[in-house]
Amino acid sequence: WQWWEVNRDDFLLVISPEDPLARYERKAPPPDSLASLLDLVGYEGQFSTLSKEVGMRRLKAIPDVAGELSKILKDRKAPAPQRAWAAYALGELRAETALPALKEALRDRDADVRGFSALALGKIGTPEALKAILPLASDVRIADDLRCLVLLCLAPSTLPEARKILRA
Repeated sequence: WQWWEVNRDDFLLVISPEDPLARYERKAPPPDSLASLLDLVGYEGQFSTLSKEVGMRRLKAIPDVAGELSKILKDRKAPAPQRAWAAYALGELRAETALPALKEALRDRDADVRGFSALALGKIGTPEALKAILPLASDVRIADDLRCLVLLCLAPSTLPEARKILRA
């Protein structure tokens, strides 16, 4: 069983890998390790929205979480799903300090890491972040779903380069 805090004062969600349904149970909260919180953020099941919300709230409480998540993102020995969710979390945190790690991750061998890094740069939304994903918008060598994701990130942009690509 894996269990996660849903509400600090109330109950924990208990998720069984063998059982697609979840049940509630009172327990002590798990440790705030980055790996366990990234698993919570990346949980894809009946309570995925709630899991992401709780995981992000807990991540925000960790000092220098952007720096720690950037280290995970750069660590090629870390599992790809963990690196992908680290990129996602950096985007949710709008962590401008993570721009170098996110830009580097755009060249990762794993498609999910590249996709979540592009999404994170789009969420950060600074001119530097958007310029990093601009080349992906017109690169025919990358997967269509990643290119579409980049175009969605660029849509609200006022960068002249982005407007030109979006008009094409």
